Amino acid sequence: MSDECEQPEIKLDNKDDKGTIVDKLTINIDGSPIGAFALPTGVKVNQKFLEHAFDTDKRVPDVHRYNLMMNDNELVLETPGVLSFIPAKFVEKSKYYDRKLTIANAESFKGAIVILLESPHMDEYDKEFNPIAPAQGATGDALDIYLASILSHFAEKGKWELGKYPVLLINPIPYQCSLGHVVKAQKNKSEEKKAKDKSNLKEWVWETLWGNCIYFQSYLSELLENINPVLILNLCTENLKGKIVFGDFAARTWNGPHPSAWTRHNTLRFNQMRVKGKKEGYFDFEYDRKSKKAFRVVIRKA
Repeated sequence: MSDECEQPEIKLDNKDDKGTIVDKLTINIDGSPIGAFALPTGVKVNQKFLEHAFDTDKRVPDVHRYNLMMNDNELVLETPGVLSFIPAKFVEKSKYYDRKLTIANAESFKGAIVILLESPHMDEYDKEFNPIAPAQGATGDALDIYLASILSHFAEKGKWELGKYPVLLINPIPYQCSLGHVVKAQKNKSEEKKAKDKSNLKEWVWETLWGNCIYFQSYLSELLENINPVLILNLCTENLKGKIVFGDFAARTWNGPHPSAWTRHNTLRFNQMRVKGKKEGYFDFEYDRKSKKAFRVVIRKA
């Protein structure tokens, strides 16, 4: 399978048989309508963005975001330095020194750590709905702060040998399932109601694409086969994470809450200056806040 050419044509539609705009979304895969979603009252739809929401040029690339390095005394999570890659390989608008991950180059990341994020949202696109990279907003900030501590627990259990591991960010559905650029909620609705409407819409889009378009399942499966990861963190949201079947990689998969929930999830309230369970362990932050690209966290053994 090549990276993009085998993806079927996927179109989002909100018109009836007569071409009249209606308060209902339909997803068409290779011309066949698959399911329908009734839009909440009062929403506004950007017709220009709607018609091209699932075109391949709206696909957010999977990326190599971090490197994890372990020796006898410390665990280091950092973004690759600017000299690590040819600059042309970087994702241009990303906050990080991200390198695109594709099936074509996946084998160069053999034995990596894979982070599954579900699907991109608003921050992963610019204002004109051009894709950037995964985890550009709060999700990326949560990964920066907490991921090293989470990985340290797996390291303590002797999951891997000492050495260096690429950390890859992958969206099983690499398109904006929340349709944040396409559907705008009514302004006078409560934030709670807006969030619920968005969650229902996102889950419908994600499940429709994942369950009815075999391309996405096949793509992820081949990507994982080529990478042969030492660990998969399945961080899709609760209602969707169980939809992914990992087969031979099930024993290497940890199902955890999405990073957007980490700061409020009881099991992941890590003090930024201390590793949970280690009274003398700590984080050392070396962060280039001006560019937000160079980032380093060190966890030293107590």
